[in-house]
Amino acid sequence: MLRFPPIKYRIISDEFADLRIDAYLIDEGSAIEITEYGVMNIIGVAKTDEPGVYLDSSGKVELGITEDSTDIALVVDRLRSMTAYELVVRFMVRSNQPFRFDLVNMEVVEPAPVLLLDDPE
Repeated sequence: MLRFPPIKYRIISDEFADLRIDAYLIDEGSAIEITEYGVMNIIGVAKTDEPGVYLDSSGKVELGITEDSTDIALVVDRLRSMTAYELVVRFMVRSNQPFRFDLVNMEVVEPAPVLLLDDPE
């Protein structure tokens, strides 16, 4: 059996209901895709009733640029061996992009919270 079996996933949207995107299943709820532009993304997926097809269940995180699917094992192994502390200090703190976590409450914080400034009354 392949370490990371190829799958197809579909986007949660009626507009793209027939679109199937190639990816590789990393674990029960995660997959990695390499886009046509060579961007490696990790996404959350959920099994569907359709054999070999999963549903996109989350946002994406870009992991690097490659066109070689063998790089998936390298990236997955690096992520699995890295502590959360190392990930935050080595990559996020050193970045010029802001990151927001709520580790006190162990909750996901959306990067752009919805503001209700234009709430019609």
